[in-house]
Amino acid sequence: MMKTSRLARAGLIAAVYVVLNLLLPFGFGPIQFRLSEALCLLPMLFPESVWALFIGCAVSNLLGLGMGLTTPWDVLFGSLATLLAALWTRKCKSDFTAPIPAILLNAVIVGTMLTAILTPGSRSAWLYHMMTVGLSELIVLYVFGLPLLKVLRRLEEKKESGIR
Repeated sequence: MMKTSRLARAGLIAAVYVVLNLLLPFGFGPIQFRLSEALCLLPMLFPESVWALFIGCAVSNLLGLGMGLTTPWDVLFGSLATLLAALWTRKCKSDFTAPIPAILLNAVIVGTMLTAILTPGSRSAWLYHMMTVGLSELIVLYVFGLPLLKVLRRLEEKKESGIR
């Protein structure tokens, strides 16, 4: 059973994912830039973030569906890509390699989904969508995600050592 503090942290992570995703106008569509994806490195520190990220992504995609920004396929496959990436990230040993699961899985899964929806059968569109999603993930995770992870790691270390 999950401790109350971990459950609260999971709820906060899911909520922050949703808010960050909906604040920026380009979190959906063929060229996506989701600042919320910076949170996808949190499984390195917090096991409860795996399901929190999945829920945050699913809620974001459901809200995007209600606003006409996405499709039911994005709710399913986009959320699944986030869950698989979070599970894989949890197993990473190095901060530097931790972004790779989200970059690869989102590029392939979301890129394939976008192609199937927008330009079925187009190989060049598939490569384009995989590259744009992958590049967006790479930028968000290395520019925003890694610094966030380092700050949170230092805060956790201070907390564990009793330093205020």
